[in-house]
Amino acid sequence: MCIKRPRQQVPQRFTRQNQAPQRLIAQNQAPQQLNSQNQVRKASQCDPIPMKYADLLPILLKKNLVQILAPPRVPNPLPPWYRPDQNCIFHQGALGHDTEQCYPLKEKVQKLIENNSWSFEDPDIKVLLQQQYLTSHYVAAVKPIINVVQSSGYQPQFQQYQQQPQQQAPRTQIDPIPMSYADLSPRLLERNLIHTKAPLSVPAIPPAGYRADLSCAFHQGAPGHDIEQCFALQKIVQELIHKNLIPFEEFGFEYAS
Repeated sequence: MCIKRPRQQVPQRFTRQNQAPQRLIAQNQAPQQLNSQNQVRKASQCDPIPMKYADLLPILLKKNLVQILAPPRVPNPLPPWYRPDQNCIFHQGALGHDTEQCYPLKEKVQKLIENNSWSFEDPDIKVLLQQQYLTSHYVAAVKPIINVVQSSGYQPQFQQYQQQPQQQAPRTQIDPIPMSYADLSPRLLERNLIHTKAPLSVPAIPPAGYRADLSCAFHQGAPGHDIEQCFALQKIVQELIHKNLIPFEEFGFEYAS
């Protein structure tokens, strides 16, 4: 006589079905986790440098050691490291990160050093570092003197030798451009339409518009102003516009002359 036994339940089917959504979730999260891990790994492999990448980039562009890259696509969804309030000059002003956190630029600089193609013994780098060093010490030493001179209790002893104000020549009229000078400058450097200038000497007495907390990439990182307020660059760009040498349309902007 055959006894009919109840079938045993196989929990594996239910286990696979329950695990399927978890696998799908893990697969969807994997690319974002890998991207974050890759960025952390890239950052740890790059040696620190003695200056800002924003100051170094114009020098490397001038020497044709690097070329600016096309703006990357905006990721969807946005990863945790994405910063819409920051932009990268090396990626033509693209949003998401700044030049100091640009891993492709850091990798290119690292490869230049490892391949002995370039080093920080470059004469332009030495001049810039020396300029920044003198400026930092100059500001620290001059600020107390300026505070004393501007105090209400200070009276000059030799007022009869005060210089008469000099008449300044009228400045060239600068027309507005449809993009920032920080974004335009690397493209003009890449086309050899402009060349960076040597850092300006630190004035004995800072003028009214002098900003020690700002630096100009066009003057190789010299302090005093930023690239948006650089009259020397604005004047050169104005001359290039008059000669129709700046293709704003190729850069994705319209310019009404």
